Amino acid sequence: MGHLHEFSVVKKNKPIAVYTGSMEKINFGDQKIDKVLIDYDTKLKRVKVHKLPVRELLDKELDLSAIEKDEILNTIRIEMKKENLKDRIIRFKVKLSNKAISIIKKNDIEQILYDLGAFFVSRISLEPVIE
Repeated sequence: MGHLHEFSVVKKNKPIAVYTGSMEKINFGDQKIDKVLIDYDTKLKRVKVHKLPVRELLDKELDLSAIEKDEILNTIRIEMKKENLKDRIIRFKVKLSNKAISIIKKNDIEQILYDLGAFFVSRISLEPVIE
């Protein structure tokens, strides 16, 4: 069961079998899954499930193919300020015009995300839009 990421009661009858799942969100498939800690009372044979405070994931995409080259980084900053990036893990895709794709650097975008509080930037994808 080591590949299941989600909490599950595997067997309700004697003996009870409960699986915690992973304790952290380890990929973007876990984005909407709550992570839990299991408290099992051996005398009462009862399970209490406690939601864990884990880092949230944000998978964001922006289409900036119509934005002028010199305004792209500023537009990214403005749009990402609208999101709560504090302590989050970010995966970010930006659609850009053919003319802008060679000018915009992933490191510049990454720095914006970190400046806005991101805990970790897992990936930045720059996708060209054919004009």
